[in-house]
Amino acid sequence: EWSKKLEIGIPEIDIQHRRLLDLLNEVQREAQMAAPSFQALDDVFDALEQYVTTHFHDEEALMQRVGYDFFDHHKQEHLDLVAQVEEKRRAYFRGELDAITMHQWLLHWLIGHIAGSDTLIATFMAKQAAAE
Repeated sequence: EWSKKLEIGIPEIDIQHRRLLDLLNEVQREAQMAAPSFQALDDVFDALEQYVTTHFHDEEALMQRVGYDFFDHHKQEHLDLVAQVEEKRRAYFRGELDAITMHQWLLHWLIGHIAGSDTLIATFMAKQAAAE
């Protein structure tokens, strides 16, 4: 569940993170059904991938706007996640990975990314604002 602990203090990014968590919760709800529907999960994965693309684009535009020092590294994290999600999604549909494991992996990545890399953007922006 979303909590204030997950907020980094950049409202537009916090709103998007909250939506990402909502989408992950949809994956979890579907995965916990007695007989998860491949089509329903595929639809949720599609929505998640589309939203992640939008979110990463917005976050990267923000980093460029503020001259974030670690933009290249952060963008690479985004690219790596997209590649990993594509591979894990293929593994899921080949029957090599269950939806619960997929959900847990995505949730762990999102929470870690917010708490680590995304918090650094907010810290950078706060230091920049204090220096002005």
